[in-house]
Amino acid sequence: NDNMVAAHSCGNGHGGCVNPRHVYWATYERNVHDAVDHGTWAHGTRVNTSKLSEDDVREIRSLFGKMSGADIARKFGVPPQAICLIKKGKNGKWLE
Repeated sequence: NDNMVAAHSCGNGHGGCVNPRHVYWATYERNVHDAVDHGTWAHGTRVNTSKLSEDDVREIRSLFGKMSGADIARKFGVPPQAICLIKKGKNGKWLE
């Protein structure tokens, strides 16, 4: 199946595990869920291009209804689309 990826039951695929007993075929989505469960999925400030901290996201959420999305974006120096994605629950979802 073209939608399958090599996943690691040990949670150490990112660290170079090559033990064949730890590798199985999974969908990309299942592999992401495994990475989240193993604590190895890069999100938030673990992504080096992230401009907002987890505290920033929490503060942004507290400003919904008090400031416009454009004003919040200016305050944090991010594009308005970033604020929209937070409001829709697309970004920072793990903080809920």
